[in-house]
Amino acid sequence: MQLRQFYNFVLAGAISACCTFITRLLLQEVITYEESLVYSYIVGTVTAYGLYKSTFGRESGDVNSRIKFTIVNLLGLAQTTIVSLIVCRYLSLCMALHHAQAVAHFIGLASLTVPSYYAHMYFTFAKQNNERELSNILQNAQK
Repeated sequence: MQLRQFYNFVLAGAISACCTFITRLLLQEVITYEESLVYSYIVGTVTAYGLYKSTFGRESGDVNSRIKFTIVNLLGLAQTTIVSLIVCRYLSLCMALHHAQAVAHFIGLASLTVPSYYAHMYFTFAKQNNERELSNILQNAQK
């Protein structure tokens, strides 16, 4: 079950990352690279919330899970920004700046996959996952 949930999470994350990446490309035409990283991440986070709810729990989501989701994503924003800026700095030495920025942003987004999965699984949606596992155990016991 956890492997399937991980694959669903990665798929939802990939969709969210595509939204983030495309948004950054569009925003970078009018604002700086650094600013576009932040604003595009917000777009990706909004997209991700709906997708992750379907991965980790179908409930509408209480205030606590929304706050936890925001905390995890603020940490993810920091990680993505730091990784993207560091990688871009080194890649810009050997390739055109716009290519370096694109590759660095991709690497920054990809670096979130595993830490974000575990943060959401064990922090954001932990109660919902525990309730679902208990329900599965009870259903299997009745069979």
